[in-house]
Amino acid sequence: MTTQRFGGLRWPNRQELVLLKAAVLDGQAALDAWHEWRRTGDIDAVDRPSYEVLPVLYRNIERLGGDDPDLGRLKGIYRRTWYHNQVLIRHAATAISELSSAGIEAMVLKGAAVMELHYHDHGIRPMHDVDILVPTPLARQAIRAIQEAGWMPYPDPSRPVERDISVLHGAGFVNGQGGGVDLHWHALEECCQDNADDDFWAASRPIALNGVPARAQSATDLLLHLCVHGSRGQPDHVIRWVADALTVLRDGASPIDWDRLVSQASTRRLSLPVGESLRYVAETFGAPVPADALVRLERAPVSWLERVDYRAQGARPTVYWAVAHDTARYFRMTRERPLARRATGFPRYLAGLWQLEHTWQVPVEALRRVGRRLWETRFRPWRPIAP
Repeated sequence: MTTQRFGGLRWPNRQELVLLKAAVLDGQAALDAWHEWRRTGDIDAVDRPSYEVLPVLYRNIERLGGDDPDLGRLKGIYRRTWYHNQVLIRHAATAISELSSAGIEAMVLKGAAVMELHYHDHGIRPMHDVDILVPTPLARQAIRAIQEAGWMPYPDPSRPVERDISVLHGAGFVNGQGGGVDLHWHALEECCQDNADDDFWAASRPIALNGVPARAQSATDLLLHLCVHGSRGQPDHVIRWVADALTVLRDGASPIDWDRLVSQASTRRLSLPVGESLRYVAETFGAPVPADALVRLERAPVSWLERVDYRAQGARPTVYWAVAHDTARYFRMTRERPLARRATGFPRYLAGLWQLEHTWQVPVEALRRVGRRLWETRFRPWRPIAP
């Protein structure tokens, strides 16, 4: 099997792949990739996904002794990232401290956890906020605690976040001083059952942000989270997750428990995205992923709803797939709830997703969105929607 099977919006394109190889490979292979990218690429013209691997690229080229006139500019990007992350970490640590004072334990997820426990470098991994998980039963208490500490819901400061707890997995908050946290009461939006994160908490490890103690996912659970998040086909994440996953995989100080990873992916019904993501980094970058783990993930049962959800995330943004994604995502994340509760909760889910004040606004907003998209595509719903 070759890397040609990985195509579409979910994986890096040719130009992004060359830049990524320059950032994460070793020795002459990395330098060759950098020289190849420099022939057609321009640091001043890179898009946001590519920009976010430039700090990793700088550290790699510097480590390999590469001599390039753009190395100074890459160093400047690295330093800017380091400063911005210091601000985010300081404010996130304050939020975690406020939660702790309220008797609520916090778990650091994704980027901040990779940066602190695996990169060990605050300038190498750009972040836009810090993801924090709190125990699901304490979600309302956690929201009150950080709001009383001056954090405001984002993007709508007036929105009562508490009403979204039963239908969403988290909400963003800002403090007006450069701080941003994404407060989760479920780690993954695909898994919003009441006890979905118990295993993550049980296997968690200590971490400290700016000296404030918290918890972080185990290396195995963190890798699973990175693979799922990266496989969603979101343009901003199509490159960055690869560097994160490779860093965790290569960290010999925190070995991966492959039996646990396969079991967690199967239990959470995430075998398809996790398996595809791990196969990609193994086949494209030579990541140390056991063949047996890939086979077990590939053979795991996958429901039609999971396939629709996964396909919708990586498909071209057409009207068909936009509707399919929102619908499939909700019904798979609430799969353990009674059917009547799932049906009545769907309007609340869409209201939260679309930042609406009332559920009665959902039909009007749905018609408006579909109508606008049909107009943009000249009533050809199979055509991609303009960004």
